[in-house]
Formats: sequence, structure tokens, C-alpha cells
Amino acid sequence: MCEVPVGTWDSPHLVIGSAKFPKKPFKNRHEGITHTLFSLCVIQTSTHRKAVTRQMKYRQTPHHLFDSNLQARPKNAGAIWRTLCWVNDQVAISGDLSENKSEALVQLNDWENQGITDIIDLRGEASDESFVAENAPHIRYHWLGVDDEGDRRSDEWFEAIEAAAQLVLQDPSRKVVIHCHMGVNRGPSAAFTALITHGVDPIVALTQIRSARPVAAILYSFDAVQWFAHRQGKSEQEAADLFQAVYDWHVKNPLDLRYCIQQIGSRYAA
Repeated sequence: MCEVPVGTWDSPHLVIGSAKFPKKPFKNRHEGITHTLFSLCVIQTSTHRKAVTRQMKYRQTPHHLFDSNLQARPKNAGAIWRTLCWVNDQVAISGDLSENKSEALVQLNDWENQGITDIIDLRGEASDESFVAENAPHIRYHWLGVDDEGDRRSDEWFEAIEAAAQLVLQDPSRKVVIHCHMGVNRGPSAAFTALITHGVDPIVALTQIRSARPVAAILYSFDAVQWFAHRQGKSEQEAADLFQAVYDWHVKNPLDLRYCIQQIGSRYAA
């Protein structure tokens, strides 16, 4: 479960899932305010969320919807990996920056040229914050890393995503790339969260993301929509109906998750 230190407000940090972001002085006032907003969001809402979650039935992610399916294998799945896929004018999804610094610099320059002002990184296993700070210091970096084990996502994770996304989306001049490692589960699910908390209908959001990025499984959309229903104060039946709508969308729009991961993995191995 997420833990937020409250004894020191000059340098708060988040612990999300099993990943911890190192505590260190902030580089500027904006960064300090950003992290403080995240912490305040978690502190002010976590107790209420836990109480609501205990009262509402939790529905497991239906992993069988992502089983092997020859008809649900997007073309050129591997090639999409590190492609910047625009969902709308402000939100893009991608895989991560290359481990090869020369290649990563080319990617980062491309992100800059396409107008990226913010990065939301969902990888619990890595962070490129220092690399970005050195080579593109004007880009704001938001690290909200978690593992991609397929288990239930915490309320705190969704709350942190909402807070980071709102900082970007409230300013039409800012553009964000939301990414994990492969851009299949965590990144698309975070983009889904950003969209629905910014007023986009969940089914429209799913369609926009999959249309922009055919390898986006959006696996954690089931957890996200349940969290969102609870956050909105929906009744048990309303939450169930929303979950069912997301379930039905995935049934109608299947994706062979293992195939996508294998295709991207083969390019990573190469």
C-alpha cells in the first residue's frame, strides 16, 4: 500500500506499489509544488477511499479476455513500441526511452519536436529523470512507477495519476507523453485514467486509446473505472454497470496481449 511521509513537507515523496522514489531536494519551486500536490491528494483522500472500497464489491480483472486470439493481433506490433501515439492534442502514449543513450537522445529530441512538455513515467523498474534533466531540462518529469504484475492497482496510484495529469491538461499549451516500458498495460491504463478524470466518457477513452495505439491492452482499465466510480460516489449498481460497460468494450475489441508483448520483446532482445 502507498505510504506518504508527512513529517517533512520540503521534500515529500510517494511510495507506490513496491517502488520507491528517492527522497532528495527539489530542483525548483514547481517540482516541490507538484510533489506536494500528489502527497496532499493521497493524504486527504486515502482514508475515505479505503472506507468506500471496503463497502463496495471489488471485481477482478478478467484476464481471460486477453488470451491468445489470432484475430486480435495488430499488424507491426513490435514497430509500434517506441512510437509516439497521440490520443488527442495533449496526450500521447509510448514505450520508454531506449537504454542506448544515443538512441534515447534521438527519441527525446523527437518528443521535444512534437511539443512534449511533460513526461509521466509509470515504470517501477526504472527512471530516466536524470537523463531528461540533463538533455531536456525544460521537460517536467513525473515518476509514478509501479510493477506490471497484473494485480490490482491501488487507489493511491490512480489519485497520483489524476493529480499529475490535471497539472498538464489544465494548461492547453502543455503536452504529455505517458509511458511505461512497452506501452501496453501501465501507460495506456494511466492515459485512460487521465482522460476519464478530465471528463472523457470511459468507453470513448478506451476507443481513442486503442485507435491511437493498437497494442494498448489497457489492462488496468477495470481497476481504474472501479476507482473512478467510487471517487464519483456512484452506487454499487452504478459501479457494476460501469464495469460491465468496460467489460463489454473489451469483449468487442479483443487484444492478444501475449502476442503484443512477445513482438515487442523480440525487438528489445535484438
